[in-house]
Amino acid sequence: MNEAVTYPYAQGDLLDDRHTYQYSPYQGAPFLRAWRAQREVVGAEWAEPIAPPPAARTFEPKRNPPFRTEERLEGMMDGVRRGLWSDRDFAEEYKTWIKKFEVTKRLFKEYDARFRAIDKTAFRELGLYLRFAEVMEAAYRSVEDVPALNALLKVNDTLIACRRHLPREHGQRLAWLIKAEIGHVEALARNRSVTL
Repeated sequence: MNEAVTYPYAQGDLLDDRHTYQYSPYQGAPFLRAWRAQREVVGAEWAEPIAPPPAARTFEPKRNPPFRTEERLEGMMDGVRRGLWSDRDFAEEYKTWIKKFEVTKRLFKEYDARFRAIDKTAFRELGLYLRFAEVMEAAYRSVEDVPALNALLKVNDTLIACRRHLPREHGQRLAWLIKAEIGHVEALARNRSVTL
């Protein structure tokens, strides 16, 4: 008898007990259907999803550490929306944010010149994860960068697992992100002739 396929990655205390996502078994379309069903239930928890706000600052190359994550993510959102993909400083920082998140599954409040966390205990600000998710969604929407979609899926897992700690507006922004994420994955599946 086959067990029902579930989507297990968006539960638990993902800030302390992070998923590695390595060696996950392939479960095909039933897994994707379980992911979508889980996302739809969570997205429906908030009425009136809210689109991401505009960037609060323009992108500028990093100058002097420490680098505050909140400020850098606002600059990254500006760079994505203005399409600064050919700007070397922007492209390098964009790739670094994805790599750092993929490795640590955490966003620290501040980083030094070598992009190392200044305070290794300062990783619980969910607003940073929300803004990072919004940057990743905007990047995927802009240039269909698959690493951005991959990071979006993972950061949304963290936000969903921690959603009871989100203020209402952040929950509504997460609901918007969930809807966008589903749309991106479904469009990608259609383009690859995968039936969900």
